[in-house]
Amino acid sequence: MSGPYVVNPPQPDVGPLQPLQPNDDRVWEVVLRPITKPKTDGGTGPEERVYKDTDTVDIRWGETVETLRLLGINGSECPLGRRKGETAYQRCLRGEWGAAAGQKFTADFIGSHRHQLRLSIFHTGKIKSCHRGNIHKTDDLVRDSNCRLLGIAFVQEGETYRDVSAEVIAAGFGHPYVFWPDLQHMAQRYLWPLQEAQVNKRGLWGAEKKGVLSYRGPLYFTSYHPEATAKRQRPKDEYTRLFNISPQPVNLSDYVIEDVVTKTRYPLPDLLLPPAYGVKIFSNYDLLTADPNTQETFVNLNLGETQVGADLKPAPTSAVFWRNDSGLILRRKSDDQPITAVAAKGNAGAEVRKKFPEGFR
Repeated sequence: MSGPYVVNPPQPDVGPLQPLQPNDDRVWEVVLRPITKPKTDGGTGPEERVYKDTDTVDIRWGETVETLRLLGINGSECPLGRRKGETAYQRCLRGEWGAAAGQKFTADFIGSHRHQLRLSIFHTGKIKSCHRGNIHKTDDLVRDSNCRLLGIAFVQEGETYRDVSAEVIAAGFGHPYVFWPDLQHMAQRYLWPLQEAQVNKRGLWGAEKKGVLSYRGPLYFTSYHPEATAKRQRPKDEYTRLFNISPQPVNLSDYVIEDVVTKTRYPLPDLLLPPAYGVKIFSNYDLLTADPNTQETFVNLNLGETQVGADLKPAPTSAVFWRNDSGLILRRKSDDQPITAVAAKGNAGAEVRKKFPEGFR
């Protein structure tokens, strides 16, 4: 094959796009919950709306409660667990760089519209059951692996609707996050507000971040799941995602991934990554069976192969690449400069971040 492999090329430019509109008649309201457990005497303490982070919010319509994950956007992550008496904003202050500011923008923007949302949600045409913790859903709605409802959210202003994801990206607190097939043309819709935010140095793209690599370069680790500890070896479950957060295509062969503990470097293939798209990078096989509705490009570091949205070949070994007490740095080959980095979550990840403060968000 001549030239680089092109990751899920975006659909052809269809010219001026019509504004998105909600397709769901219901008016959803952001859930209100106590910050602390209700008092035993029946009294209630302070409450807050459940804005979990920049791109995730709990919503209610009547007795129906959903956790909504905004489609087409990704923001800095907040920690999952709340400490006693902690507000969502305070929790996000313990998260990735920019997480608290992004959570606050989303809460303030939707809050300025009475904490009400209209939605565009999507149906698969096939009833499925989804179970995650205490969440149980049985329907044909498009959901992620955490049972969260995937949809586009709008606030209403008179007869018009404003796309929440576009507003967050324009404010500089998120980047386009698109999977093939992009039926709503989200890459085309959201790249313009991304460029505007970057040129004007808003939010994540703003002031110098004192040693934090996130959002400086064209690529960004959006997730990292090392699955090896001293007591457990689950190599087929480990992966990381790398997304193009720039307005231009990026060739992955210009970069290498480095394990910050072992210093092992893993070259990436000759693969052209369009703006707003990403790849899932892992070391073994059979991580996920591809969802026919959401195709991803897989990079297998063990085999040095690239496959698109299909079952993957077994690797010849079952070696663990990444441990929970490690992290990854993406380096540019031409000058060896670090571009972005990621560490494991939890206590092990915190220790890595202390050892390599210049490398992690």
